[in-house]
Amino acid sequence: MNDSCVDCPTYTFTALNACVLVIYILLMIFIVGGNILTIIAIVKTEVLRTVANVYVTLLAFSDIIAGLALPLQMVYEFPEGRHELDENKSLCLGRHVVFFFSISLSLCSIVVIAFDRAVFIGFPYVYNRIATCKQAVIVACICMIIAVVDGTVTLYDNNWQPYESCTVETVLSWRYQLYGQVIPIMICFFLAGACYGYIFYIAKKHQKSIMSVQKNAKVANDMQIIKVLFLIYGIFLLCWMPVILYIILVRFFEIPVLVLNITLPIAVLNSGMNFIIYAVKNKDYRKAFKEILHLDCTLKRTAKVTPQKTNDIATATSDNKMN
Repeated sequence: MNDSCVDCPTYTFTALNACVLVIYILLMIFIVGGNILTIIAIVKTEVLRTVANVYVTLLAFSDIIAGLALPLQMVYEFPEGRHELDENKSLCLGRHVVFFFSISLSLCSIVVIAFDRAVFIGFPYVYNRIATCKQAVIVACICMIIAVVDGTVTLYDNNWQPYESCTVETVLSWRYQLYGQVIPIMICFFLAGACYGYIFYIAKKHQKSIMSVQKNAKVANDMQIIKVLFLIYGIFLLCWMPVILYIILVRFFEIPVLVLNITLPIAVLNSGMNFIIYAVKNKDYRKAFKEILHLDCTLKRTAKVTPQKTNDIATATSDNKMN
């Protein structure tokens, strides 16, 4: 088979390939480490074992898969690995299936979390009645099925040819790029934006209607949570919009592969940012992380020697707030 390849492209390992490898390695450590820590915190900490955090666990799982899929992207930076992927259909398609499965699951999880928070804030009594862990697990399974279906479309709808470049724009059919990636991601943008817009509307409505000092303090805390949610959505847009534009424009214009090498890591970075926003921004998660990493040992020893003189009620109130 190799004898028939007269015009096979020749690849060399360049400084750009080295830079991309370093970026992917750092991303993998950051994404996998952070999201594993998130799942451990949820499993080991009773206060974090909530219905909402079932969806956060699903998101963390999808982000771990995205991080573990990065070595398949790294292989393409080596000349030998690139030749192997260009010549082996199973390896080439498998590379894209794993990546797009993780991305689909991550996007689905983000929308589910946005919808869950919208129902929680807009219809708290209904939410407390219908939101159960069993229901959350069912929703998580539906997300998994959607991700599997969307991710495996590449196996039977592709433009793979031997010795052709194993890249997104070459291997994936335009139908799949449009209907399986661009449109679903845009739908996720719209649904998540609608949910966060509704949350903001409800929060502003409550802020205007509540006048007492005590309740105003609660509204201020709620607004802090709303700001975090909008931060999630803003980073979601910033990370994904460049690669979406690339997928669309590359069909009509000659765009250097350098653009893909820049936009794809930015999109993958969203998997690590999810860990920071959903986890590190929450006081309960930070406390759980300190216990898991044994960073609170010094504080505990100090607490035994010097008793706390802080007002218990104020401390309890502070602990219930998200910073």
